[in-house]
Amino acid sequence: MIKTSIVKNQITAETLLKEKGLRCTKARILIFCEFLNRNKPLSINEFKNKKSFNDLDESSLYRNFKKLEAAGLIRAIPGSGDFHFYETTELQHSHHHHHITCSSCKKIQCLNVCSVEKQLSKMANSVGFQVEGHRLELYGICQECVAKKL
Repeated sequence: MIKTSIVKNQITAETLLKEKGLRCTKARILIFCEFLNRNKPLSINEFKNKKSFNDLDESSLYRNFKKLEAAGLIRAIPGSGDFHFYETTELQHSHHHHHITCSSCKKIQCLNVCSVEKQLSKMANSVGFQVEGHRLELYGICQECVAKKL
């Protein structure tokens, strides 16, 4: 089952790269497949620390992330400070959602519900604006980090 999923994700990655006009380089396919296989926001550090990416230098990772982001296949998620995570765009997250980042360990979690849309529209309307979209960044301490402090 796992092997079938990996092959399916490689075919999906190659198809999407071609649709977006990107060359299907080994590095690009490997990077995008990792996003598809993990199905969660990832940082460049997670790629740098993974054995299967040892052959790629840091500048190659950044360059490919930029290409994938420019093509609309992944998007940056601001973390705490200058730290960023990235996630696939519409494949796994076809709905509007936010994220919360642990200020201690930098772990990020998707929040699959956005209940502030109406309130934000109301606030914008009060000053004569119509909301077209929003970004909300949440920071906190995850349960694991709280438990370590106890």
